[in-house]
Amino acid sequence: MSKTAAVKEVMIDPTAYVHPTAELDSGVEVGPFTVIGEGVRIGADTKISSHVVIDKWTTIGRNNTIFQFVSIGAAPQDLGYKGEKTETIIGDNNNIRVRHHSQGDDQGEARDRLRLQQPLHELRAHSP
Repeated sequence: MSKTAAVKEVMIDPTAYVHPTAELDSGVEVGPFTVIGEGVRIGADTKISSHVVIDKWTTIGRNNTIFQFVSIGAAPQDLGYKGEKTETIIGDNNNIRVRHHSQGDDQGEARDRLRLQQPLHELRAHSP
């Protein structure tokens, strides 16, 4: 007799917008008035609160909690930014309560098990 694991449903509030190219793994919850942009990938069991914006080319690992009014992956504020592709990568098991903007043609990356609570413009945090 074989056992099969139940796949958790993705829960998206009816007021949220998820771009057709975004990929949400099982157990992801998307709160009210949240916007998930083009090419975004979100790992299993990540909880996204209300009024969150996750912009294009962002990858978020599994089991993260993203609190209300967070903006991730928006265009950099650097005056040298000319519209080139930027990417934001966040690992697993993080609590995020900040806005993050990647810099220039660089890549912003947060690894695993972080608690991000201050405004960040360039993210270079690594777990111990």
